[in-house]
Amino acid sequence: MAYWRRATRFNRILLQQVLASFLVFFDLLVLAIPTIQDKALAWWGLACGVFLFVDLYVLVPYKSRRLFQRSPNINAEHQMTIDEEGIRTVLPNAVEQVRWSALQKVYETRQMFLVMYSPMQFYIVPKRAFNAAQLEHFRELIHAKGLTA
Repeated sequence: MAYWRRATRFNRILLQQVLASFLVFFDLLVLAIPTIQDKALAWWGLACGVFLFVDLYVLVPYKSRRLFQRSPNINAEHQMTIDEEGIRTVLPNAVEQVRWSALQKVYETRQMFLVMYSPMQFYIVPKRAFNAAQLEHFRELIHAKGLTA
């Protein structure tokens, strides 16, 4: 199910790119043909295509960056405790406890673990936060819980 949600999000982006490209290309073609007299619809289509491109490549990154900068908990220091019950995160103005059964998968990269608790939400656990024994214990724990990707 998580793959389908990621694929759906990707397909929406791809659909927006294809639709915008088609609108811009087709409407520029219509506008370039001198025998077509009424070009009002082509101008509207061109405007819609340009808006889709601007939305995808300017507005969405701007909104995401603004949301990130305005969130007090994202930039704050996180204290994370990992034990047999789950993951407990302490923030300056919140405490969150997530049990292992609520987690979906854990992906390991060279520098971190991505602990997925929904298709678009995850914890980033840097490996530098562990010593060698703790790192191996965490790997065993996620393997025992069946969360390894």
